[in-house]
Amino acid sequence: MKLKSKTILLAAGKSTRMGTPKPLLSFHGKTLLQFQIEKIKGIGSDPIVVLGYHSHDILKAHPNIEKNCQILVNPYPEHGQFSSLLLGLQTVQTESVFVLPIDTPAPQPGIWKSIQDKIADFWVMVPKFDTRGGHPVLLSSFFVKHLLESTIPASEQRLDLQIKKLSTVKYGTTSISDPSILVDLDTPQDLELYFKCL
Repeated sequence: MKLKSKTILLAAGKSTRMGTPKPLLSFHGKTLLQFQIEKIKGIGSDPIVVLGYHSHDILKAHPNIEKNCQILVNPYPEHGQFSSLLLGLQTVQTESVFVLPIDTPAPQPGIWKSIQDKIADFWVMVPKFDTRGGHPVLLSSFFVKHLLESTIPASEQRLDLQIKKLSTVKYGTTSISDPSILVDLDTPQDLELYFKCL
């Protein structure tokens, strides 16, 4: 399978609640970062990894990582996840792009294809399990351009807020029967529960 869109993997956070950098977590016999990159490449998407906090340690632990993805380092990760997203969007400019946080394990290939197949008439496509939105989210080239050209107040610099501002004509959702799109590995307890539920 080859997807039309690249994927921005957001991995610049401080990982305060986890207690250790999330990209370095042991995950299915590799680091979480390696797992995510392999999964993204496996579905035919080119990964763009945005690092920030702990970038030196992460890159040191993955000396050949740039052979498998594009690496960007947010010099101001304290400005929040939205600043990392914008940095990633600057590299795609006029293309559509998937957005996946490091702490949401990449779902199965069919989910990505389902999201991509339904983006045509919308600016953004959000997968939903029951009534809850999950990841990856797909941003159209129109929405990428909109975000890059907009002056967004600091209080509104969150992707979910910007999506909610869109009219229903531009904001699409697709129902997914797999709850894995909702996984959020924020704490050691989240990680433990994830593996218990496999």
